[in-house]
Amino acid sequence: MKTHNLLDFCYPGLYEIYCHQTQCSYFGHSENVMYRLGRHFNDLQATNHEIYELQTDWLKYGRGAFCFRILECGPEWKNKNQRLAQEQKYIAACQQRLYNTVLRIPSRSRKQWTIDGITYPSGAEAARQLGVSASGIYRLMKQKGHVKSFFAMKPISIDGQEFPSLTKAMSVLGIPKSTLFRRLRSPKYPTWFYIEKTRSNDYPERE
Repeated sequence: MKTHNLLDFCYPGLYEIYCHQTQCSYFGHSENVMYRLGRHFNDLQATNHEIYELQTDWLKYGRGAFCFRILECGPEWKNKNQRLAQEQKYIAACQQRLYNTVLRIPSRSRKQWTIDGITYPSGAEAARQLGVSASGIYRLMKQKGHVKSFFAMKPISIDGQEFPSLTKAMSVLGIPKSTLFRRLRSPKYPTWFYIEKTRSNDYPERE
């Protein structure tokens, strides 16, 4: 019987979660591939995974329909930027559907963050939407009054019309701030969204 030393996979690297039934893939990277895949598995088993479509397919088809693949692993992948670049190459080269591009849902096991009256499912998600680093958002949470400026600088798109900031959209459209924020975060308004730069689909906190 062929055996593997699992410690060989406790290194930085990249991985894929693949569903045979839907031929859909999720690509990610981590500082510890084995640990990261374990977290994915635990979240899926607990019906607590933040990728809605991935969680739905797991419940529909069962664990037997999925394959967790380690694509790259070793100390040579310790550089995060190198992993991010390779992750994007895998995503760009993928010919089938991707879970990376679908809606994330809040995780019940993560601490929620409320900033300027808006609640986020995690500090990492707050950082993503505000366009700052995760470490930066944690510092800002301790500095009252230093968060609102990031909302003002975040560009958005509403029904195909782009606005350089939330403040500008509020002024032009005459929409209350609470309504604007609620629709930007709601799947019922797919044409309302923050304009994002290309980014990794695994947050730093999840590595």
